[in-house]
Parts: sequence; C-alpha cells; structure tokens
Amino acid sequence: MVKLLIIVMAVFCPLAYAESIDVNQDKLKEVFSCNDTTKTVCFSNAEVYPEYNIYIFNFIAEVKDINLKGMTIEQYISKSMGPLLGLINPKAAKFYNIEPIMRKLIDESLYSVENAILGLTVNYKGEAYIGSEWVKGDQTTVLSEKIEKIDQKAAKPVDLLINDCENIKLILGRLTKEQNDQYCNYE
Repeated sequence: MVKLLIIVMAVFCPLAYAESIDVNQDKLKEVFSCNDTTKTVCFSNAEVYPEYNIYIFNFIAEVKDINLKGMTIEQYISKSMGPLLGLINPKAAKFYNIEPIMRKLIDESLYSVENAILGLTVNYKGEAYIGSEWVKGDQTTVLSEKIEKIDQKAAKPVDLLINDCENIKLILGRLTKEQNDQYCNYE
C-alpha cells in the first residue's frame, strides 16, 4: 500500500528535490532578454543536474493564435523546439542542417553544449505547457521530445525528464546500468 502511494505521488507531483547548478549565461540572457516584449521567445536560464547528466537551456515563449498558423499548440511547440535546440546544440544543428549560431553567445568554460537539452515553457491563452527536446548520446538522426500541458506553474521542463527516471526507480527499485542509461542519462 505504501509503495502504491509513493508511485501515485511521484506520478502526480513534480520532483523538486533534484539538485541543480545555475550556469551563468549573461550574453545569451542579454540578447534574448525576457524584458524585451517584442520577442516571442526569451532565454530564462541554464542549469546543470549532475545526477542525471542534464545541461538544460530554458526558454519561455508567449504564443498567440496568429503564431499557430493552423497548428495546434502542441504541434507549434514541437515544431519550435527542434530548430531552437539546433541553434545551441551542434548535434541537433546537424540534424536540422543549420549552424548552432547561439553557441557563440554561450560560455562553455564550465560545461559544453555538446549534450545540451532545450527546455521550453509556453504560455498560451492563460494555459501553461512545458517541453523538452534532446539528442540522445551520439545520435544525430533522432531527437527526443516531451510536451505536457501543466496545471502547476512551478513545474519546469526538466521535470519531464527527471520524473520519468524517478518513476522507473520507484517501480523497479535498483536500476541496472542499461536501465539507468535508458531512463536516467541524458548525456
């Protein structure tokens, strides 16, 4: 009974206990400032989650009906995340056949963007969505993404990744190296 309660809580409650390190990206924050209301997308922050090998660049987007051009909000988010990731991550850039031009604005003295993940928080008609997109391992032909409508403003894009890992750990207990690599390693 207790294990069932823990699993239910893990599924419905974002995991806020994952330790993160804020990574200063002043140039990116200056160019894609959230104070500039003329921009549809702005840079929020970059964080590293060492336990999960996650280096995530978080952006915020304010979307209006005119931006959708006939797409659903989920389709719009999906179509927006990949090229945005490609502007940062060289492996995603190769996938999209574009140059990772934002990389010039990124301080890589502490962490490389080779495995950077894109986090996107989208506000649309008073509703909030979070999404994440990443390149798994050395792949340059497959990108992975997750998008969810959220009720809690506190949820962050990284929660989509960490919750999957933690839920698998709760269900299976100890993970083998292969299971850990599959569910908990975003490098």
